[in-house]
Amino acid sequence: MRYLVIVMSAFIFISTLGFSKTQVSENDYRGYYEVIYIDETPLPKITAESQERGFILFIRSTLDRIYKGTIPKSDEIKDSVSIFVAKGEYEPVQIGIYPLKDLKGVRISAGDLVDNKGNRIDKSNIDIKIIRYLAQRVGLDYMRYFGVLPKTIEKMEEIDISKGVTRGVWITIKAPLDAIPGKYQTEIKVSPENGKHAILKLEVEVLPFSIVSAPNNMYAAIPLSIADRVYVNFQSAILHFSIPSNGTVVFTATVQAPGISIITSY
Repeated sequence: MRYLVIVMSAFIFISTLGFSKTQVSENDYRGYYEVIYIDETPLPKITAESQERGFILFIRSTLDRIYKGTIPKSDEIKDSVSIFVAKGEYEPVQIGIYPLKDLKGVRISAGDLVDNKGNRIDKSNIDIKIIRYLAQRVGLDYMRYFGVLPKTIEKMEEIDISKGVTRGVWITIKAPLDAIPGKYQTEIKVSPENGKHAILKLEVEVLPFSIVSAPNNMYAAIPLSIADRVYVNFQSAILHFSIPSNGTVVFTATVQAPGISIITSY
């Protein structure tokens, strides 16, 4: 019976979070057993530059989580990223640090955004936070099993990163309402005390219009799990709730899949 519970717990864990494989720790932590995510992605070729730095820097979609056991994919290892943002809008970028050794005192910083005409967006509009892992109970027998999952983003001046623990970094860029439209560039610098720094070039295109908030509306973007994609191969869903003056809640879902776009209201 216990074996069945373990298997079912791992299955629920995989289906909910999109894991391809898990294993359950044989060691208990005060009566709890850890369900460990196994990333079967082949480790990309490690360049001499990455070896000298002591880590691999990679970029991952903000709709995909970075776990402590995440292995970067080859097409995620880049030295630049581009985004666009309207005036008054916030836009995130997610990067990952895959350590090849224990890293001490890692600092992540950014400079001002500057376009080719000398227009400037102050670096105070670039917010850098570390994704923190926390234990969460999982599975059917959730009183006995837990996983260590990315749960919060927190401001940290520096962080030590142990080999074998991938770290995610959440970078949010805000375009001020008075920003001049155009393409701006800056550099994100990742600097450990015991290794060479890495540079990620960031280009931000500020669009020539502003975002206006609708006080009665609420929006949410939800990446659907593997269990959902088995049936319809959805990639993402955007939910929109609006509350008109008559008090009736209107629910609108926009679902995107390869070659498909569905909009429905309730």
